[in-house]
Amino acid sequence: MKYLEKAIDEDCGYLIPTWEYISGYIDGEGSLTFGVVQDKRKNWKSKIDYYQCTPTLSISSCDYNVLLSIKKLCDDNNIVNSHYYLKPKRKNQIKTPARLSFNGFENTKKILEKIIPYSISKRKQFEMFLNEIYPIYNNRIDRGIHNNKMWNKKDWLKMFEIITNLNLLKGGIRGRNWSEFFKNKWK
Repeated sequence: MKYLEKAIDEDCGYLIPTWEYISGYIDGEGSLTFGVVQDKRKNWKSKIDYYQCTPTLSISSCDYNVLLSIKKLCDDNNIVNSHYYLKPKRKNQIKTPARLSFNGFENTKKILEKIIPYSISKRKQFEMFLNEIYPIYNNRIDRGIHNNKMWNKKDWLKMFEIITNLNLLKGGIRGRNWSEFFKNKWK
């Protein structure tokens, strides 16, 4: 964060954004993605071949003040951002863009609940997350000590079918089709 603050003009103050404003900004400059990682060295909660799924809500902009004001409003509402960094500059780009990201099911849910009443272009994606994907995540089976919740293969596959449908709303599946991957893996 300190690197971005150095890039901001000292004369510029923070904007005071509203959730309506942030919703519009995310509709235009944001994305909801799902990352999948397999790491056998770590004891992921999924316990399904050591796979972990993490949703990320990202906002990119060359206007650092807007990102910092969004970050401040989210901090004030106990929504913790995971990453705040400068992106690589593209050819013929005048200013270096920055990205503000929120990782995890809980942080993504908190933001989407605040902005969904005002969302237009990404509303269907956000509704699918809140009404279909998050409940599957939240209803994982309680097992083990320390109230760890674990996935079962049926719910995992159901979640990825919904994620595939959500990605189709974005104009097609980008990258790996995880739904097909896990179906084939666990035949």
